[in-house]
Formats: sequence, C-alpha cells, structure tokens
Amino acid sequence: MICKYFYWVSPANRQRYRERLENEQIELHDELKTKIRDRAGRCAYGAGLLILCFSILLFSILGALGLMDNARTMVLYLGAFLVFEIAAGVAIFRHLLRQYE
Repeated sequence: MICKYFYWVSPANRQRYRERLENEQIELHDELKTKIRDRAGRCAYGAGLLILCFSILLFSILGALGLMDNARTMVLYLGAFLVFEIAAGVAIFRHLLRQYE
C-alpha cells in the first residue's frame, strides 16, 4: 500500500491518478450499473430467503427422523432469522421509498 501511495502521488503519475479517479466516479454513478447492482442485490436477497426456507425444511425433516439432536432449536433459530430478514427487507424498502417521494 505504501508503494502504491508513493507511485500515485509522484508528479509523473498525478495526472493519470486524476483520470483514474474520474473514471471510478463515472463507473459508480452509471445508471445501468446502478440498476444491475440493484437487481443483483434483489436476486441475492431472494436466493437467501429460499435457502433459508429449504434449510428450515431440511432441519425439520432431520429432526423428525431422529438424525439430529438439536433440530428444534435450529428450526426455531432459522425461523426467527427468516422473520427478521423479511421484516428488514420491508423496512428498508419503505425507508428508501420515503427518501424518493
């Protein structure tokens, strides 16, 4: 990191560093990339909820078959986490919606 710092602050590279920062700012505020990031976050959230539901189902089955000792505790924990995830998703959506109205 120190070598990179001295490389970019040297007078010979100062102009290239400014151009690089400008390009990074353009990339961060690009509308297409913002939409893609939003869609990727939404897909990851949905996939996480699906995996959580399947995990609850799997641990319930393993507990019912007697293959797992603490299955009930795990199912209750995952169920509480599922409720938290859904509530947090709704709360964050409403908060962001209020910002743009």
